Amino acid sequence: IVVVQTSGVAAASMALAGGFVGPLPAIEWELGESLSVATLLIFSLSVAHFGAFLAVPLRKETILIEKLRFPSGTATAATIAAMHSSQAQSTSTGQPSTEASRGVMLVWSLVASFSLTLLSFFIPSIENLPVLSWIGLDGATAFGWTLCMSLGHVGQGMIMGLRTTTSVLAGAVLGWGI
Repeated sequence: IVVVQTSGVAAASMALAGGFVGPLPAIEWELGESLSVATLLIFSLSVAHFGAFLAVPLRKETILIEKLRFPSGTATAATIAAMHSSQAQSTSTGQPSTEASRGVMLVWSLVASFSLTLLSFFIPSIENLPVLSWIGLDGATAFGWTLCMSLGHVGQGMIMGLRTTTSVLAGAVLGWGI
């Protein structure tokens, strides 16, 4: 099961990890022209090759020493545990067990996320809020810096923890803002 999940996550995240979501569109924007299919293929294979050889030495530091969690694996484990615990029996006090309440919270989280996504489809202005314009930084908003209203991002940040998300935010500001 772990191999299937790992393969699925790797295949699904290739567009992001291969640079097709951020760096390559930025390069095309800067150049003013589209990159050829051959260039995109060479770039993605280079990134995949680099990642495969970089992952092995980083495993010891990140997983064994720092004990960093994988967001997708942690989320999958929490979801499976919550789904299977929704059938849990009540305790002797008549109160629902912790596992059952987690299952209920999972369902309510799904409803809230679905509702926000549906609402932002019909009211597109709430999908990306220009919060930096509200504090006088109109240039940042014109550059495309907005607050994306997604409960999926909130959940992912909760799983990864403050240290990792702060590092990602600092990298984004350094890489895209400076």
